[in-house]
Amino acid sequence: MNAVTWFLDRHIAEGRGAAPCLHFEGREVSYGELLELSQRAAGLLRGAGVGAGDRVLIALDDSPVTVACVFGAMRLGAIAVPVNPKLDPAELGNLAERSGVRAMFLANELAVPPGTAMWLRDALDEALNAAEPVLEPAEVDPDAPALIQFTSGSTGTPKGVVHRHSGLLALPRTTGARFGLTPADRCFSTPKLSFGYGFGNSVLLPFAAGASSVLLERPADPYAVAHALRTAAPTLFFSVPALYAALLSTPDRLDFSGVRRCVVGGEGLHSRLVERWREVTGHELVNALGSTECLHIVLASQPGRADLGDPVPGVEVKVVAANGTELPDGEAGEACVRGPLTASHYWDAPAETADVFRDGWVRTGDVLCRDQDAWHYIGRTDDIVNVGGFKVVPSQVEARLLEHEAVGSCAVVGTSAGEFELSTVVAYVVPAGEHADLERALRRHARTRLAPPERPARYLFTDRLPTTVTGKVSRFRLRELANVHTVEGKR
Repeated sequence: MNAVTWFLDRHIAEGRGAAPCLHFEGREVSYGELLELSQRAAGLLRGAGVGAGDRVLIALDDSPVTVACVFGAMRLGAIAVPVNPKLDPAELGNLAERSGVRAMFLANELAVPPGTAMWLRDALDEALNAAEPVLEPAEVDPDAPALIQFTSGSTGTPKGVVHRHSGLLALPRTTGARFGLTPADRCFSTPKLSFGYGFGNSVLLPFAAGASSVLLERPADPYAVAHALRTAAPTLFFSVPALYAALLSTPDRLDFSGVRRCVVGGEGLHSRLVERWREVTGHELVNALGSTECLHIVLASQPGRADLGDPVPGVEVKVVAANGTELPDGEAGEACVRGPLTASHYWDAPAETADVFRDGWVRTGDVLCRDQDAWHYIGRTDDIVNVGGFKVVPSQVEARLLEHEAVGSCAVVGTSAGEFELSTVVAYVVPAGEHADLERALRRHARTRLAPPERPARYLFTDRLPTTVTGKVSRFRLRELANVHTVEGKR
């Protein structure tokens, strides 16, 4: 079955054509309206010669048209490639070239290879209105590619993750079963459609249940989010730790009265944020873990807990040592995930595919540990700092620093070890207010709570931590900055 049939066409067949699926800029778009828009997007692509297996890049801000273009490509059996429209032209061109796209929907003009069709957002509405709709979805093999989603690139070069129609169709009985959405639910996600977490939150999860979602075209800053919470009345809210923390700075603007689930994912969650969120809003956070390679959420906690709970139905999780040996409960290792919703491979990257996709399991790069109650997040494999043979886990150091009342937020990274030198731990700290000689206070604080190798060698103070386009703390950027500061400090 073409995944479009389940996520879109069947709602009309089951009598929900007039039901809202998207809330955008103060208006509602029904399932019937979105179906027609996607049929016209498919017609536009077919008129340009796009067919099964061709790649279609969609670099548009979040809107109903963006969703229609994704489904329009999939309707033809083509492969939708949603990417961040805020990328600079060189980065965007690189992703288009790597994907070998046949057509592009763009927010801004871009030089395209000969033979590549292109539509700019300003003229797209007129082009869609004139297109001949494609009424029936193409028949596809269940394992045919439906979607290429690029990783955020927070640890390096983005990789194109290939998702099959069968993987998308597995979502209702896996992640969907855990969250139990109904047609009355309304999802609001701050991560955008061009990222796996955002696309799952705003399209796959609600559309699988006949529910609806709220889309923001502009960036999801705390004020825009607070306004949407008041005016759009979502019942499920999805975001990342950094934005949840930022929202706490505007508690008088928050209205979570109609929200039944606040889901947090994208990076590690500290218990202090869970407690502060409860104190300020009266709501509990649900901690979740997923990855682009896993399509959406694969682990989720009970409300009000900072652990990761257990896997969603139909998904298996194990942790392995560096040599691939499975580890018992109580030991930390790299998490591997197996289930029907995981991706098949990376696009045009055989070496990376062989390294990550093994015997039906996906190596996530996340370090987890399981006890008798739940799975726990430790960090990323490339975040662990080796200080003279002692493995320092940044999230554990951060948790101890956050116990100090003067620390608003923080991120810990390691410097690269030069020849004959040890790696060192560096802490970036956003102060919670004025504090005399905060560095000295934190050094005293660390001496009572951290082992010597875990104690930061340097503290760097900043107004805010850099984030990726998905809202995660950019540890890749912080490591670069830490290494620069280290070199400058030696001059």
